[in-house]
Amino acid sequence: MPELPEVEVSRKYIDSVALDKTIKDVQVKNPKILDQISELDLVSQLQGNRFRSTGRHGKYILIRTERQWLTVHYGMGGSLEYFDQRELDPPHDRLLLTFENGFYLAFDCQRMFGRVGLAASVEEFIHRKKLGPDALAVDSETFIKQLQTRRGIIKAILMDQHVIAGLGNLYVDELLFQTGIHPITRISQLEELHMKGLFETMQRILQKAIELEANYTKYPESYLIQQRYKGGLCPLDKTEVESLKIGGRTTFFCPKHQKLIK
Repeated sequence: MPELPEVEVSRKYIDSVALDKTIKDVQVKNPKILDQISELDLVSQLQGNRFRSTGRHGKYILIRTERQWLTVHYGMGGSLEYFDQRELDPPHDRLLLTFENGFYLAFDCQRMFGRVGLAASVEEFIHRKKLGPDALAVDSETFIKQLQTRRGIIKAILMDQHVIAGLGNLYVDELLFQTGIHPITRISQLEELHMKGLFETMQRILQKAIELEANYTKYPESYLIQQRYKGGLCPLDKTEVESLKIGGRTTFFCPKHQKLIK
């Protein structure tokens, strides 16, 4: 699933190709991707409209039009693709916008977990979705308070979009690896110093990922991310990584360098 860095890279892409172009036509090819809005309402709001700017909160891209905000969540591997020839339309196009300049913008979403909707404002949307602070925009004090008010294990809490928006399975594994915290450590066992370390490391990891355009092959060799598979080796000393299921998601960690805090 695309997480904050992938979504931020995509937001910048939309910024560079699709702003200030009049939308001539809107085709909803599968209404299952619509988020609390009818096909008729989406078409009527977008047709003849323009994208003015983009934003992001957590894993959502927010595109400001002259009237409202278009909200896009990629789900499991969705993407927005801009192209100039109809034959280049991606194979799993669920929404197709045609611009007056002859170019297209398609929402490609093979597994149908992505969603597209509208919001009156960014604040209204965040409130409606009950999203926590954005992982890249949050300050240290707010981040720590968000963790201190929760119960449970650290991996599940960091992945909860109501606590901190933007982190998923991949980057939480990396964050816990780089801070040396076992994924099933209970939040009640963490000191404020641990939480401050999590915040600082989270910011560094996300900024580096965006800088490298979320291209995993370019990440530093010290990262766990390229070893997240059965038989993978810890980049620190080649200890074999282990895995377990948390919230239905496979979690990878180093049993030597990530100790359970009791």
